[in-house]
Order: sequence, then C-alpha cells, then structure tokens
Amino acid sequence: MSTIWLPELTEWRGAKYKGIAEAISRDIQQGRLNPDQKLPTHRALADALGVTTGTVTRAYAEAERRGLVYAVVGSGTFVRGAEAGGREWRFTEEQPEGLIELHLNRPLKTDRADLFARAMRALATHPAQINQLLDYQPDIGVEAHRRAICDWLARDGWRPEAEQVVISNGGQHALLVALMALTRAGDTVLAEALTYPGFTAAARQLKLQVRSVAMDGEGILPESLESVCRQTAPRVLFCTPSLQNPTTATMSPARRKAVLEICRRHELIVIEDEVSVGLAEGLPLPLAAFAPERTLLIGSFSKSLAAGVRVGYLVAPVRLQSRLGAAVRASCWMVSPLMVALVCEWIRDGSAQRLLAAQREEIAARMRIALQRLRNFTLSSQPGGLHLWLQLPEPWREDEFVTAAQARGVMVLGASSFCVGRGAVPHAVRISVSAAGNRQQLVKGLDLLLELLHEGPESMPALL
Repeated sequence: MSTIWLPELTEWRGAKYKGIAEAISRDIQQGRLNPDQKLPTHRALADALGVTTGTVTRAYAEAERRGLVYAVVGSGTFVRGAEAGGREWRFTEEQPEGLIELHLNRPLKTDRADLFARAMRALATHPAQINQLLDYQPDIGVEAHRRAICDWLARDGWRPEAEQVVISNGGQHALLVALMALTRAGDTVLAEALTYPGFTAAARQLKLQVRSVAMDGEGILPESLESVCRQTAPRVLFCTPSLQNPTTATMSPARRKAVLEICRRHELIVIEDEVSVGLAEGLPLPLAAFAPERTLLIGSFSKSLAAGVRVGYLVAPVRLQSRLGAAVRASCWMVSPLMVALVCEWIRDGSAQRLLAAQREEIAARMRIALQRLRNFTLSSQPGGLHLWLQLPEPWREDEFVTAAQARGVMVLGASSFCVGRGAVPHAVRISVSAAGNRQQLVKGLDLLLELLHEGPESMPALL
C-alpha cells in the first residue's frame, strides 16, 4: 500500500493552511510532487496531519489560487506541474524597507482572501449568471447591481433610484466621467481652495480652468462662492461636504442649504465627493438628497471595502444618464461586471457590513492613538475619517516638513498637494492613519514626526 503525500511543517510557524500551500510549492520545485499527481483527499490529509478538513480546504484553495494545483469535480485535486510555481503572481503589501506610509487614505491591510473566495463560489453556482457577467454589459451597469448600490446608500429616509446610478471603475473614474459629460475644454470649474488632487489632475487633462473658493472650518464659504460665480460664470462646482479632503471639514445642514441656493441661482451643477465617508456614521445627508436635479454624487467601495475592486458609482439626474453612459464608453467601454458582482455579493451576504464594522473599530483606535500623541498641536479630525489635518508650528514650512519627514522614513502629504492654483499654501500636512501596516508601525511613524515637530527645521541639513 503506497503512502500518501504529506507536507513537512515542522519548521513552519504561520497559519497551517499557508504552510501546506508552501509545502506543495516547495515539493513541486524539488520534484517530490509530479505533474498531474493526485493529492490526498481533504479528509485523508486532515487526519494524517491532525488538522480540520477546513484547513486542508483552505490550503488547496490557496494552492489553486497560486496556480500550483487544479481541481476536477468528483475526482480530486491534482498537481499542475513543475512549471506552475513559476506562474504564481507574487504581490507584496510591504512598504519599502524603513519607510512608513502615512500619506495614503486607503482601507486597512486585512486578509480578504476568504471573503473573495466565498463570494466567487456563490456566484459560480449559477453558470448562466457567470456567462452573462463575462459578456458585454450596458455602459451604465447592470440594473440589479445598480439596485444593490441604491440599497447600500439608503439612509435617513433617502434612497436613490436605480435609474440615477452609473457604475464606474472607482471614484476617480466617476469623477472623470462626470467632467467629460458636463464640460468642454476651456470651461471654468470651481473647487474648494484645498481639494482632492485627483480633481485638479482630471481637470488639467480635460483642459478646464479651475478656480478656487475660499473655505472656513465648515468648508466652502457661501459669500466666496457667490463672488466667484458672478465673476466667472462657471459650469461645475466640485466639493466634498463631509470629511473634506484634506481639512476634514464637514458642512452643517445650514451651510449645505446656503451653498445649494447659490448653485440654483447661478445654474451651477455640483459634483459631490463622498468617496471617503464609507466608515463614518451620523453624517448629514448628501447634497444629492436635497438637490437631485443638479447634483452628481460620487462614491466608491475602494476606500471602504478593498482598493483593488475598483468599483465606484455616480448618482446623477436621470436626464444626464445618456451623456454619462457615453463618457463611460469613451473611457473604458464598460466596468467589469464580474468585479461589480463581487461587491454586490459582499453586500448581499453581509461581508461588506462586517468589513466596515471591523475597519471602523480599528480606524477609531488608530485615530485615538494619533490624537493622543499629537495632542499638543493644532489638529482637525472627524469620527470615521481616515486622516487628520495637522497645522505645523512655527517656523516649519509644509514643504520642508514633508521633505524632513521622508528623510526620517515617514511619508505624509503637505498642503501644496491639495492647493488649487497658485494661492497661499497653508503650513499643514495630512496624516493618514489607515495606510500603516499595523498600530505599532503607526506609533513609530507618529513618534518620528513628533521628533521633527519638537526639533524644528534647524535639525535639517543645510542645502547648498
């Protein structure tokens, strides 16, 4: 009686299922597993190793994900061959050695492999649906997916309708689509004096003239908006009423009403950015809830669920749907329906809600750490936000601080990255708490920033 293949795990210190997958890869490379060799059944290997069948199932799934094995329904799991290990796509989430990233607003680095696999298995149980998802789709997206997004957005009595939704490849693509549909080269568009850099990048590509609107602690100043509208006859206002990027300002209901009144008088269309609010709770309703006839709401699952899904959306007036659809076709033809289906399956099975809940808890803990460590400095933050806004003490300049921080191994974004036009740049930096790999890395990065804040620019080497 021949013995079954057993992985060597005595030196392995990580999760057992990953150790089994590593052993499969190693034994293929070393010739102990041959092409098309059948691996032990889940039960047989689990009994031999003293682990659960679930552990073996995860191990084989991981090996299949790497291209090491293939499964035949009713027959078992088989080795792909010695060349399979070379086909594994190896990605890393590690930052460059010695560098701590506090400059990106992104979801936490958590293991989503099981959630992905579970959703894909659920979708695969309906072959007709899979075949449909692998075919061309309407430019604005499948209606069932658009309905699911509406359900996800619904809050406080507001729920958009499916015919208002256009699905995009993330929030940046939604912004580009909106600008393509609403403007022509040479048009004037408005933005907060400090705004999301992706907006100014898209505006430059489309040859638009961007004018800034002054801000205070709530965001856009109505009197400044009125003045700029009278001077320039703009077509579009881009703004972030909640958790403004980078200042974290959130407009009160009264401020939102005042801004919308000005937009109505000047026939200004609003592009509203809600990409970064996915983890926040208790925020005012978006402008789109009060002025749906002139507001295009941008959202995305990239900041809240997983950056790589690249699924976003626009909630827009129905009269603009054909123009937005044409912009989608011109920019990418259509969004991958398979990725949209993955997100909708996460919504359906509760995975999306669980991902949000776990991230809310961790982000809140990280924000408490940051606020405590930087408590002696002037800060702006909001519950559910991914970043805080630090006003630099004298005599620091924002560009000097960013350079000095990177020299110490910490990346932050200075105000100049967000500044519209050539206006005065405040001496402030954005510090993101979600990009660090863990709390320990966050603390290390914050402590390095604290050293700089206390030392001052005098600690920087002179440049000749």
